[in-house]
Amino acid sequence: MKVFNVEITETLRRSVTVQAHDEREAYNKVREAWIRSEYVLDADDFLEAGFEVIGIVRK
Repeated sequence: MKVFNVEITETLRRSVTVQAHDEREAYNKVREAWIRSEYVLDADDFLEAGFEVIGIVRK
């Protein structure tokens, strides 16, 4: 029997509302808040999962 490495990728998504003068400012405000851990995504923000075989470990 062969042994494989399989990579699992989970995608989380959350929409937040922010006041700003333009899109760039809105983007920067949310990005900086995320860096400061004001937004921490969790299982409730789950969107999808993907699976990819990335190689054979041994035959």
